[in-house]
Amino acid sequence: MRIQNCLTITVLCIAATTGYAQSSYPVAAISQELIEGANAVVQVDETEVTVKSAGEVVVACHEVRTALNAEGQSALDFRCGVSKYESLKSFSAVMYDAQGNVVKKYKKGDLAYSEYFSGLKSDLAHYWLTPAPARYPCTLEVNYELVKKDMVLSYPSFVTFGNRGRVSQVSGGYTLTLPAGMEVNVRNENTEILPLVTSSANGGRVYRWEVADLPAARPDQMMPDDSRPQVLIMPKVGYYEGQKVDLSSWGALGKWMDQLYNGRDILPQELRQTVHSLTDHLNNPYDKMRALYDYMCRNYRYVSIQVGIGGLQPMAVADVYRSKFGDCKALSFLMQAMLKEVGVPSYMTFIDSERRSQPDDFVTLVTTDHNILCIPPVTAEADTLWVECTSSTCPFGYIHRQLAGHDCYVIDGERTRRHTIPLTTADNIDSRQLHATLSSDGKAEIEVTLEGKGLEFESLHGFAQLTPEQQRKSLVNALSLNDLAINDVKVGETDAQPYTATVTAQGSSRSYGNKTGKRISVAANPLRGKYPTVRTDRKAPINVPNGFTNSDVITLTLPEGMTVESLPKAVDLTTPYGTFTSSAEAEGNTVTIRQRFQVNPGKYPAEEAAQFNELIQAVNKRYTAKLILLTH
Repeated sequence: MRIQNCLTITVLCIAATTGYAQSSYPVAAISQELIEGANAVVQVDETEVTVKSAGEVVVACHEVRTALNAEGQSALDFRCGVSKYESLKSFSAVMYDAQGNVVKKYKKGDLAYSEYFSGLKSDLAHYWLTPAPARYPCTLEVNYELVKKDMVLSYPSFVTFGNRGRVSQVSGGYTLTLPAGMEVNVRNENTEILPLVTSSANGGRVYRWEVADLPAARPDQMMPDDSRPQVLIMPKVGYYEGQKVDLSSWGALGKWMDQLYNGRDILPQELRQTVHSLTDHLNNPYDKMRALYDYMCRNYRYVSIQVGIGGLQPMAVADVYRSKFGDCKALSFLMQAMLKEVGVPSYMTFIDSERRSQPDDFVTLVTTDHNILCIPPVTAEADTLWVECTSSTCPFGYIHRQLAGHDCYVIDGERTRRHTIPLTTADNIDSRQLHATLSSDGKAEIEVTLEGKGLEFESLHGFAQLTPEQQRKSLVNALSLNDLAINDVKVGETDAQPYTATVTAQGSSRSYGNKTGKRISVAANPLRGKYPTVRTDRKAPINVPNGFTNSDVITLTLPEGMTVESLPKAVDLTTPYGTFTSSAEAEGNTVTIRQRFQVNPGKYPAEEAAQFNELIQAVNKRYTAKLILLTH
């Protein structure tokens, strides 16, 4: 679920107002500086937001986007959402070739249109256009106007391009016209653009933001997720069906949202009976929660839809029970209602699956895209539980990597506020063990054990749902061994926190070592591959959102008559970005290699890319090192 901006619009829209139209947009008119490194160019991006009153807003947009090649084709796509509160009043578009000649014209009737699920009483629908150009470059100019009535909880954000992927921008502007007496809150994110503020003829205010000549940026590896430059704009007082909505504080917003939930959490009698049959015989509150969560996972299906008020109000529990599916809000609300029935309090929680940080001093939910459930401690010894309700396989209370360390908003009436979901780096451990029994010709029988804890649990979670052939292929791909055959795979997962997934297998490799004469070259660590380095001429910080530890032990049993000629040298590195240790020892006919790589979470300055790479290169050197054995 994506919380919409002021008009509940997914503004991926390509748009324009007729007042801005010009005859053509030849690609030759774009400066070379803006074409260099770009797949698409935003030639014009104008948005006019006219606030007629607290409950009525008109948004008129004019956009001209040029796809320079097939990789930039998505820049031509148009999509917008409508509902009973917003309507697409007008739409027109013109496709131009590289010289600016008209290729095709579109009108509103040419748009594809789809409602969601009528059985869900959804009031949302989508219009979209996906042009398929015959050749590139090409340009699409679009005009549209949207009108919003009876529900205004935010205004569109002013989003600039230029430093987001391979898209450059020639010009962009955003005009907000307010009537007398209305005020807004404004927040800049990753941009220092300031508006020009003037007075209108009727005593109101006009805000104007502008940008120009933003070159395309090369996407850097490991960029922060919250690097999009934008200006967030919120009314201080919103409007919903004849009532003003106080948006001055999180407590005020939470109090209003509680009203949206009232009366929608009533359990049908059959569901009440089911809840009690599952929990009445259990004494531990955690066991009750777990039983209800398992019931939900078995009987309800997640569907990515958006229903209700502005993407905020969940489906009624009775509708979810009847249909047996819902979006993240609906399933979280269902779980909350069942917990309420057994006396366990919980709270609807808004979070973003990509963006980690959220503003605390700026009231908005447009920066979130997902709902989970917060369950406060039920005993003195318990911790707060953060429950993902959209996965049928995610263990109860498991904090996956799209939640861990993220800010969120817990809706609790006047006590609504921002929280941060814990991120415990020390628990994220990927442990791997390999025992290989070598023969004199370089073949080997192997036993391998993989174990994932914390966020590394996810890499092995669900392995049991794979077919035996899929399991074998997955292990073959994970191990850097030639001519590998895997058999006898076993999978296990713990049933309580801390969740741990384990995979064990046996197999054989016909070329574990590369034999040349009397020498056999053997990979020191076939359990790992190389980590990519980052570009040293980057501009964005190096973002490591979730720290982790790789812990590997490789044991080789040598046949009689085989000895060690050389082993990789020991390494012990400590840096601000992480640590790495590696050792290799031979005792009798056994060689043991131990390696441990710990990565620290953080955002590291772009200027430190070379030092960051030194750690990665040291790790890669030992991961790909060889040991030399001799046969006699």
